Amino acid sequence: MWWWILWVVLVVGAVCVVAWLVRDVWRRARRFLRELSKAEGVLSDLSARAAELERLAAADGPVGPVDMSDVPAARARVDERRLETVARRGERRARRHARDAELWGRWERDEL
Repeated sequence: MWWWILWVVLVVGAVCVVAWLVRDVWRRARRFLRELSKAEGVLSDLSARAAELERLAAADGPVGPVDMSDVPAARARVDERRLETVARRGERRARRHARDAELWGRWERDEL
């Protein structure tokens, strides 16, 4: 006699569980598609940057052999390139330190 109440409760519970599962799958699918569209944008930016880098590499031309007929001039060119490299490294280091200091400041202010 009371079996029909038990079956009604079981059916209603099963419907609720299925509805919750469908809702969860739907939300996860929407999040996945949103991330997929973000990844597509990043991939297009990456391909544009790769094309730009290839264009810049082609514009520089091939690396030729080193002219060692005039050794002091060759050493002067090498020293000049080394100084340029040191300057670039210093600039990058300064930018990195400024970025890190700003990040630590945000961390200490608890803005992250």
